[in-house]
Amino acid sequence: MHFGVPHKGPGSPGTGQTYKTFDEPEEITTSPSQGDPFGSVASLGYGGPEGALAGSTWETGWEQFFDPYDPTKERMLGQQYQTQLGGLFGEAGLGTQNLLQSWAGGGQTMTGRKGRQRGAIGKETVLGGTKLLQGYQQSVFGEQQDWEREQRRTLDTMLGWDIWGSDPYHARSLEIAEDIGKEWEEGDESRFTTL
Repeated sequence: MHFGVPHKGPGSPGTGQTYKTFDEPEEITTSPSQGDPFGSVASLGYGGPEGALAGSTWETGWEQFFDPYDPTKERMLGQQYQTQLGGLFGEAGLGTQNLLQSWAGGGQTMTGRKGRQRGAIGKETVLGGTKLLQGYQQSVFGEQQDWEREQRRTLDTMLGWDIWGSDPYHARSLEIAEDIGKEWEEGDESRFTTL
């Protein structure tokens, strides 16, 4: 079992697949709700005729107030994950080596007890790798959520500015802000990428 992050690309000889290192540029995925790449300012969808800033003086040009998602921290988390995973496999290799040495003189035949001992090392390694992968994925998801929360705070600030003039869109903007706030509280996790 391999706990690396598979990505598209030419396969390694005999495997048909390559594994991503965490210092490679991130592939941008598409946000399902807006059709824009996740992490782009446009993926927030705050402008335009359907956005939260529709009818305001910043219906267009709003992008200048927001930051694109920076995957640097994700790469650091990925490097940390790879290091921890390497340590886990190193421990498993050492455990297997010690186990084989303890069998010396006991014959080369795989007995039931030897098989169970060897299997236990494998199971512990798979379980440890799975826990590391889940921790990494949760950390990445948390980074993505933090970015969206930060952008939402910027939007909330803008909604409080005098950008509505005297037209009736002001009431509509308050309604949109309330709807977006409810959507955020419900935790629509489909907006985030997963690995």
